[in-house]
Amino acid sequence: MRRFSYTIEQLARFCNAQFIGSSSDEIIHQLLIDSRKAKHFSHHLFVAIKGVRQDGHQFIDELYKKGFRNFLISDTEFKVSNYPQAYFLLVDDS
Repeated sequence: MRRFSYTIEQLARFCNAQFIGSSSDEIIHQLLIDSRKAKHFSHHLFVAIKGVRQDGHQFIDELYKKGFRNFLISDTEFKVSNYPQAYFLLVDDS
């Protein structure tokens, strides 16, 4: 997997996303779309994709409990307040 290095604030600008979280200097090195492949949780951004059979938003709780903290979401009804130590990028369509 190809690595890069951007702050979550930079990624928010790239995606035209609303940043939700306490700090915007978290460094992201990889994007993740399959929660089953999550092994190292720091410096990854989980992209919650809504598909025909699955909705990535349903995996956020499990990932958060395992230590994952960076998420790109598109569900405006998602309760980000349930995840006080997480960083969220809210976009129109993930």
